[in-house]
Amino acid sequence: MKKAPDLPDVAETDSLNPLTPFDPILPSNHISNLYADGSRTVLLFKDADASVLSDYQCLVRQQIEFFEANQDDVTSSIRGRNKAIVLGQVGIRCRHCTHLPRQQRTMAATYFPTKLEGIYQTSQNLARKHLIGSCPFVPWDCKKRLTDLCESKSATGTGKLYWAETASTCGVYEDESILRLK
Repeated sequence: MKKAPDLPDVAETDSLNPLTPFDPILPSNHISNLYADGSRTVLLFKDADASVLSDYQCLVRQQIEFFEANQDDVTSSIRGRNKAIVLGQVGIRCRHCTHLPRQQRTMAATYFPTKLEGIYQTSQNLARKHLIGSCPFVPWDCKKRLTDLCESKSATGTGKLYWAETASTCGVYEDESILRLK
């Protein structure tokens, strides 16, 4: 089984500490990749998350990135969608299996929320169904930590508003009925 090339080995970093981002030298805007087709990705986790969010939510945000839809995303038929994906539309996806062709990723690896306030719920769905559930590329100890934190998470914490506001600070904005990246 191949490992995602852009993620460090668990032994090389404190990736399971939900207060520590995978790449401690990421700039504050967290733009992590620029692809040949001009699309970009941005990590959801921000350094300020640790003072606001639960350990579970911090760890989830470290596993997910914003990305811009490419031609492959646009031409795919995604079950349950009422509207087609638009080139450059912002979605969220698992960082661990992004190296695989879209068709080879397991269930719930990618979501395209249509509103900033939808990022929170789609991220929670991605975490439960994909990160904890079906992705074989999430390191076992990270998956276990997510499971343990999910089972013991408190009802306190922030939800939709914080996730929407931090998405805005990453440059994600609502454009008609889709999300875009500035």
